[in-house]
Amino acid sequence: MIKVLADYNATLSLPDRSGSSPLHLAASLGRRDCVTELFLCSSELRAEDKDAEGFTPFLRACQLGMLACAREIASRSEFATHACDEEGNNAAHWFCLRRSR
Repeated sequence: MIKVLADYNATLSLPDRSGSSPLHLAASLGRRDCVTELFLCSSELRAEDKDAEGFTPFLRACQLGMLACAREIASRSEFATHACDEEGNNAAHWFCLRRSR
């Protein structure tokens, strides 16, 4: 479906009211297939964009334990792994916090 939307010139990076882009949503839901397709179909996709809570798609994937999505985003964006949320937490913090629950 992402390919179809791209074929009709849909904006695949447009955030919703909470600042979450389709990449944020795909990463949050563990949809690696959608993460990959978004990168393939959109030259305007920005993995470093933060949502209203200060999370990039990469950090959101880390926070929620979506390792396959985190790996996919990291492999396609050189800046993804350097991101920190509003409290200064980076990917390593979120993986450690996730493992402690």
